[in-house]
Amino acid sequence: MKAASLAVEYAPVGPLPTLLSGTAGRPTSRRLPAGVVPSQTPDRDLKKSEKDEGVIPLSASGWQEIKRETFDGIFPNAGWILIDANPNDGKEYLWDDDNYRRHGGYWAAWPANGGANGYDPANNPHYPPNMASWMIYGPFDLSDARAAEIVFWLWRQIEARYDRIFFGISPDRGTFYGWQWDGTADWQEMRFGLDGYLGDPSVWVGWLFESDSTIQYEGPWVDDILIRKYVAGKVTARGSFSYADRNNNPVPARFTKVYLYDQDPGGSDDLLGITVTDANGFFQFPVRTNWDEDDPDPDPNNRRLDLYVVWETDVNDSASARRRVTNFGGQAYRWQRGPQTNMQDGIVDFSRHIGWGDNQLPAMWIFQDLRRAWEYIRNTTGVDPGSVTARWENGQNCYPLWPFCGSYFNGGVGGPYIFIDHNSAISGDTVVHETGHHYMWNATGWWLWWDVGCYSHSLFSQEDVNCAWSEGWADF
Repeated sequence: MKAASLAVEYAPVGPLPTLLSGTAGRPTSRRLPAGVVPSQTPDRDLKKSEKDEGVIPLSASGWQEIKRETFDGIFPNAGWILIDANPNDGKEYLWDDDNYRRHGGYWAAWPANGGANGYDPANNPHYPPNMASWMIYGPFDLSDARAAEIVFWLWRQIEARYDRIFFGISPDRGTFYGWQWDGTADWQEMRFGLDGYLGDPSVWVGWLFESDSTIQYEGPWVDDILIRKYVAGKVTARGSFSYADRNNNPVPARFTKVYLYDQDPGGSDDLLGITVTDANGFFQFPVRTNWDEDDPDPDPNNRRLDLYVVWETDVNDSASARRRVTNFGGQAYRWQRGPQTNMQDGIVDFSRHIGWGDNQLPAMWIFQDLRRAWEYIRNTTGVDPGSVTARWENGQNCYPLWPFCGSYFNGGVGGPYIFIDHNSAISGDTVVHETGHHYMWNATGWWLWWDVGCYSHSLFSQEDVNCAWSEGWADF
């Protein structure tokens, strides 16, 4: 009866690579023995006439190749470490490339081809006894990765239960967490996700082949290794907001609040930023990472942001001056552009123009009139006149439960606010006049609500002294 293998295995306490395709092995972890060092034995075949397969230059974003190894160039090349972890047997066997068997190209890696005692499997297609041969690549950086994976092809003819090929990943090049296989299988693509190591700046991957003292077969072959990571790019949302004025001329929507959202399934959209258009109607949000944290799509290429922009007639012109135009329910008017789904990296334009046919257009006229009135008082007197709320609805000339129709200021119950009737929205003078009443109330805490004779005043009519003070002041 054959004795059991003496190889030391450990329960995997670190994150395992996630099997995405291929045959599941047995989860385990392996440690490099204390004191073992990388081999300094020169490569025997030295394919110097062939191109070295070094590290691939990384692109700015998207899938980036960290390492592609076909073994058709010089091996080992930069980043590879070869270790014989059983130095006490007086022999050295290392992984090296050979053309006896391959998946793609002309060469693949075999665990006993290199080292001081390595040999050509064409002369002896059996691995030696008592092997512990490591092939390690790293470190590589996953600190900026949103996804990462490794793909390699594995062929094996290994004594079951007693010999094994192990693949694992390590955060310290000391302990590797992964999977091991034995038995016989033709070439298989083995694909693993490295999600447990995202954010780690130093990561290693390694293959270990171990054999006992009796019964040897051809062993494992490894070929066509690809390590890659997905790095999210950057996106900048900006644009200009304009509207048709009362003469149907395009003018900038000055000092209007702008929201940036990421659209999510189910309607729980993420608010990413708030800004305000400038005097030219231009806006720009800070540069953002183009990655949707709560998108469940397994393909990183489909997890870019789904952006849209909303403009709103509610903004703070100063710490003490809130300016807004709302409907009768107190909701500010809004316009939207987008969404633009799965955004490409770079600068994205979210410009929009509110045309004459938009039934919310008068709300923007009123909103801009309020800004003009605020600027006039502040710039003329040096005093901030404070907040103004205007209420307007399309087609409505009478405010609900109010005894009179037409535009007015209310500083009593439910106020303060100004109501602009639909017919008067075409008149900027009416808006500014009612705003003057609001500013009077802001400054003094009163207005002539009790002067009933002044309620029905009109231009060019003489009412009384109180009405003259109130209405005259409101015209600035």
